Amino acid sequence: MAIIKCPECGHQVSDRAPVCPSCGVEIAGNINRCTRCGEVYFRYEHFCPNCHQPSENNHLQAEQKQEINRSSSPDVQGTAVPADAVKSGTISNKTEVGLLLPDDDDENSKKKKKNFTPLIVSFILALLTCGVLIYSYSNAKARTEVEEYEFAMKSSDPTVLQQYLDNFIDAPKEHRDSIMAHLDRLKKVVDAWNYIAKSTNREEIIKYIEENPNSPHRDELVHRLDSIDWASASEQNTVESYQRYIDEHPTGEHYDEAQQALNKQKAKELSPEDRQMISRVFRTFFLSINTKNEAELTSTVAEVMSSFLGRTNASKGDVIDYMNRSYKDGITGIVWRLNNDYKITKHEIGEGDFEYVVKFTAEQDVMRGESVSDKNRYSISARVNPDGLISEMAMSKSANREE
Repeated sequence: MAIIKCPECGHQVSDRAPVCPSCGVEIAGNINRCTRCGEVYFRYEHFCPNCHQPSENNHLQAEQKQEINRSSSPDVQGTAVPADAVKSGTISNKTEVGLLLPDDDDENSKKKKKNFTPLIVSFILALLTCGVLIYSYSNAKARTEVEEYEFAMKSSDPTVLQQYLDNFIDAPKEHRDSIMAHLDRLKKVVDAWNYIAKSTNREEIIKYIEENPNSPHRDELVHRLDSIDWASASEQNTVESYQRYIDEHPTGEHYDEAQQALNKQKAKELSPEDRQMISRVFRTFFLSINTKNEAELTSTVAEVMSSFLGRTNASKGDVIDYMNRSYKDGITGIVWRLNNDYKITKHEIGEGDFEYVVKFTAEQDVMRGESVSDKNRYSISARVNPDGLISEMAMSKSANREE
């Protein structure tokens, strides 16, 4: 007893089972096993469906038919003519007997020939059928090889290419060479990916993307590159770093964050507009002292200054008092000239609010009567609030100027 596959449904079944438990087809006594390839098939099939080896039943049936034909053919050569038939007149004489016997031999020969003719025709038909089947099988195999070759050449899976090489050992050399070259290229791509999959080097990732634009891992690498560049921009936290991220990742995952950080960083940096505002407020302050213009003078300072020339929480009245005291003791005029050597630092003190720490020098000419009596130089430090008003100021005389 052996376990076989049902020729009808492929279900495993004993070769002695009356029927297949899966499809119900008769098994015992109704199957053959090919002597060439071992394929199991039904007895009524004349050829193995796998290798097309003729069934042994065909040979047995042909031999049986030949034996039957031989046994059923009359043997005229050994037939004796009864003497009673000649005497009774059924056969008149020896001449008639001699004439009848050859006729019987001819008839029997014709019957034998007729009996062999179907066998010969069947044999020829069998040969033709085998030839057609072999030819069809060869053509089908060739078509299958071509189809598998074309499919493998379009595949990017090394397993598919290796399977082709294993299944079609006798394929045309140019096909196998092409498949092996394609497989070698794919293996190099796989090796390159295995390396780059662990890399955090920006240049290596960019190079891999450029060399493999159709890689299935492209989105993954673009995401990794985006994360690397954003981490670098955030760490540097400069206008240049955020602008570089925005330029290189116009559809980046952190584009909005980068834009907000860029705007915030730009606000922290001193702009030409900031410098113009600082210069304007201090020129107005000192020119107002030169012209004794209280309104313009007080328009440059905050309502309450944290410190003004050593006085804490100074008011605008304290600033006017300073100007008035500067003209005592016979002083007829004061001329302030700023050196425009500002050193400005910008600080954020709230969301979008900035103050400025300013250091610069100024020249002072003090006149008594119509001549200049004193020439002084001062170092000045001050603060300007987000409203562009002076909120703190200190001055120290650094030296008397000599012309």
